[in-house]
Amino acid sequence: MIESVYPGIDTSKTPPNAVVLYCSQPEFSEVLARDLIVSHERLQRMEMVPLESILLHSGTFDPARAKLLQNDMKEKGQISPIIVRARLSGQNELVYDLIDGYHRTHAKINEGAEIICATVWYGLSDEEMFDERMLAVDSVRSVQVPRLARWMKEVFLYTPWHETLTVTQVFSLASNKDKKQPVEQFGLSKQDIASAREWAIKKAHLANKKPSWIYKILQVADATSDDLISQVRTEGGGHEGRGVLTLERLRQIALPLNGEYELQRRLVDLVIDQDIKAEHAGQLALQLANVAHTPDKVTEILTRPFAYTTSTSDRHANIPTPEPTKVEVAPFPDEERQKMKQRIKELQDRNFVSLMSSLEGFKVLISFVTWLGNLSEQEQTVAIYCYKERKSDATISELIGSSPQEVKDIRDKIVDRYTIFILKYQEDYQAQQRLKYQKMIHGS
Repeated sequence: MIESVYPGIDTSKTPPNAVVLYCSQPEFSEVLARDLIVSHERLQRMEMVPLESILLHSGTFDPARAKLLQNDMKEKGQISPIIVRARLSGQNELVYDLIDGYHRTHAKINEGAEIICATVWYGLSDEEMFDERMLAVDSVRSVQVPRLARWMKEVFLYTPWHETLTVTQVFSLASNKDKKQPVEQFGLSKQDIASAREWAIKKAHLANKKPSWIYKILQVADATSDDLISQVRTEGGGHEGRGVLTLERLRQIALPLNGEYELQRRLVDLVIDQDIKAEHAGQLALQLANVAHTPDKVTEILTRPFAYTTSTSDRHANIPTPEPTKVEVAPFPDEERQKMKQRIKELQDRNFVSLMSSLEGFKVLISFVTWLGNLSEQEQTVAIYCYKERKSDATISELIGSSPQEVKDIRDKIVDRYTIFILKYQEDYQAQQRLKYQKMIHGS
């Protein structure tokens, strides 16, 4: 038997909040918790805390891990205390915000215990409490993604920029290596933007993560529902993650199906059940985004998923994947190619990017991507990042693991190969806009 952190004390019979085991300032050992909070003293005490007073809503936990801990604690006792922050609630009740020890706390609750050994912080501000959580986020690696998504959004509410920027925008600024991004669009001064960027870098450092990785988490969290982001697990085999919803799997699903929560849930269930790779989950999401409001088509894709992916390398794929339809694109004479490239540049300089970033433009782009079977997965990804999300080449290169020059070459290749389609859509779009304008003017 390993000795408990509270030797000689029969904790099952200890009255709630009655025993102080240690105090960083001995003169406060006998002071009631409520009196310490009111006095705003700043110290730590090791106490027996009533489980019913601990707030559990702010952190994701893994039930399987909690069960293992429960069995371990039955045999060995509680080896280390949890960490909490004491405060008075809006109803003037003594409560404890959990900082570290979610699984130990759930294990004790499942065991039927009434109290738990805890290091209690007094005088800790809300932002300091979140900082302590960031420092402990790696204590259980499997649930760090949903915890970071929630805690970063919550702590951002204490900043002076939360009404002007989103936390995702701030981490985008912090992870953007290209400092040429205009700041006027945010309605803040350059000094405020610099302060926001420094704030994000500091929070990422506390969590021992890169700002770009936290930005990736927040980007996914913005596109999906709380219940799906809470299911993400870091462990489970990298991007494939047998039986696990990894961040990459959810990213591939959520970004093309942004806001389509029910469709996301159905695809997530399928991906986990069939053990579909992240890249193929992304292909299915693109297909579903194009037919989201056609139930029969949605059912067909979800029923025969491997018929809509471009390879048979999924472990459980027994259905042969049909060869993608090849679309022959006649080579352009050099002179004609140069003219078309110049035309594309003119469109990009004016309104082509904003056009393709619109909802209508994005639907057309997805239809385009879906129709052209010889568009590679990498080209699809670059097209979405470039034309829908308007990311810079530097950002895209970091997300897909290629150099900025390689990203630029891919974009040039897409434009060169499919110039006719893009120009035709631009002409059709402008014709539709002219028709709408004429109807508005003439009332017909």
